Amino acid sequence: MKKQTLNTHLILDDYRHLPNYPTIAQETAAWVKANPGVNKSDVKRWAQETYGTVDFVKMKKSAAPLEIFGNIGEHIPASAVDQMYTVMRLPMATKGALMPDAHLGYAMPIGGVAVLEGAVSPSFVGYDISCMVQLSILDIEVAAFETERSHFAHLLQAETSFGLGADFARGQRKHAVMESAAWQELGIPDKLRSLAKQQLGSSGGGNHFADLVVIELLAALEGWQAGDKLVGLLTHSGSRGAGHKLATHYVNKAAAHTNLIARGVPKGYEWLPLDHELGQQYLGAMTLMGEYAKANHDLIHDHFCAAAGVQTSQRIWNRHNYAWVEGNDV
Repeated sequence: MKKQTLNTHLILDDYRHLPNYPTIAQETAAWVKANPGVNKSDVKRWAQETYGTVDFVKMKKSAAPLEIFGNIGEHIPASAVDQMYTVMRLPMATKGALMPDAHLGYAMPIGGVAVLEGAVSPSFVGYDISCMVQLSILDIEVAAFETERSHFAHLLQAETSFGLGADFARGQRKHAVMESAAWQELGIPDKLRSLAKQQLGSSGGGNHFADLVVIELLAALEGWQAGDKLVGLLTHSGSRGAGHKLATHYVNKAAAHTNLIARGVPKGYEWLPLDHELGQQYLGAMTLMGEYAKANHDLIHDHFCAAAGVQTSQRIWNRHNYAWVEGNDV
């Protein structure tokens, strides 16, 4: 009869996340060696009697409070609401909201907002870390802009780059963010930093855009009255390839960590604790990508203004793929 070989690491999988796991593994292996003939059930029973059973984190039965700004089925699809209630059943979710334009996402709906106590979810932040919109109000009269619209459009097209893998020749775009110490402190590979430098100031693909617009103010704004019409440069883009690769890395890390400590958590809803090294590393990477995304927008706006010979009187911007830490909440 063939002798049964026991893989104690597989049997002890429930204990792998514990800080004393190396000791547990060594002692279990020694016990198996001292007790030839034991089977998998014997080992598992001995481990539970010796080290206790492991209490895994699980989804809550009832959801945390959720505020919905819109009518389900009219403004917000029911599928997005279902996704958001899954978010609200996470053990660390304390409250959430759905915006009127919310729709189905990868895991958390796009247009969803969640507060997590002591944790951050790279998946919820998204794969385009710090995707954002920025508006520069330009000192061009509307009539003059309408006359030269085609000319300005060609200038703008020359000052950014669209499409998958869009970039610039080496040295064409420079920004202080590329010299940040965070690249090295976070251990970001040189290859990824080089990619970020090459794509600096580009827009990318998907629903990203750079557009010259005429806006009408709905309310007074520092020197202008409600109803005034202004010319602006409006851009929508994020952290490009570097942000996507870092997001993918930490989404995978969050999945691995959550699978160690929790059971029954759907794919895409994993998290990293703030008191864990990985959680802090992710926040650092997210912050750096936020600075990088802002640099991309500023370069597009600054280079266009220089090429067009116009000035910016005001710049307004906001991120939408991001996490903000407030005390112990994210």
